[in-house]
Amino acid sequence: MPGLRALRFIQISAPEATPGSAQAATEAIRGTLTPPTDDIMILMPENEERNSLARHHADAYPVGYQANFQYAGDVIPRYLPWFLSMAIRGNVTATQPDSTNEPNAYLWVFEPSLTGPNTPGETNGVDTFTIEYGDNIQAYETEYTFATRLEITGAPNEACRLGVNMTGRQRTDTTKTAALTLQSVQRMPFNLANYKRDANWAALGTTAKTGVVKGFSYVFDTMLTPRFTAEGSLYFGDVDEDYKAPELRLVLARDTESEALRDAYEAQDTVYVQIRLNGANELDASQSNPPYLKIDGAYQITGWPSWAEDQGTSTIEVPMRGVYDATGAKMMSLSVLCGLDAFPT
Repeated sequence: MPGLRALRFIQISAPEATPGSAQAATEAIRGTLTPPTDDIMILMPENEERNSLARHHADAYPVGYQANFQYAGDVIPRYLPWFLSMAIRGNVTATQPDSTNEPNAYLWVFEPSLTGPNTPGETNGVDTFTIEYGDNIQAYETEYTFATRLEITGAPNEACRLGVNMTGRQRTDTTKTAALTLQSVQRMPFNLANYKRDANWAALGTTAKTGVVKGFSYVFDTMLTPRFTAEGSLYFGDVDEDYKAPELRLVLARDTESEALRDAYEAQDTVYVQIRLNGANELDASQSNPPYLKIDGAYQITGWPSWAEDQGTSTIEVPMRGVYDATGAKMMSLSVLCGLDAFPT
């Protein structure tokens, strides 16, 4: 039988006990995964004096291993703890806001440290995972997987989308972990989302602005990169980290809210924005608690664009960059309410 697209799969482990120590998958997930690229770095000597006009000779050899691949799918609350743990912060324990009335609702909060490393191996550094993927021909696994870029987008009449760029140690042939069933999940339609803007971090999430957001894009480059050193291995053994800041782009109908943001841009005031994505169905019967993703941030607007238009409405696409807010002592916070109490083991 040839390899069939319909039989491709993606599975992921619980957080690795030791970064780089492969673990069996414990969750099957929906979405698509671009197979790893540049997983073998090859040296092919050339321009050497060999008494030959042939540029290349059959003596190439590997000098390093690294797997880079991309996940794309709808924003699904159940899966977010995996992707946010590998991008923002690990060692997160879910809590229950109301265990008596809402026993199926668990809250995960992800905030990077701004005063210490977020690299794997640190107590609260990002978690690493083993990814399994493949099809009916061959299964593969990549351990020491962490995120290098996270993108969440939304547009009218569509489900909000998630893209994650990941790096892992290498691709290895394996046997697919069997007996993992795709769990029931909810999607997050853009039309159910909320946009809120407030005067400071403490009040963030209080003041809804309706009828104005026609789309958004949230991008977080984790600034985590593999560290290759002279330590007797072709694989990376640690991770480096650099300055980071989320970027938010809002597509707004031109109205009083966009004018207020223009005033903030001209004054270079910090703006405090929450994008809340919501599921459609409650986690607990008779409760108003659908799953959500809250994207909170302090931002400065980086430029003021020309007017555009969307179906006859004047629009503004406002670019923002995350900034540190001294009063709130934060730059960003992502909170997930979902039915997952802990990573399956």
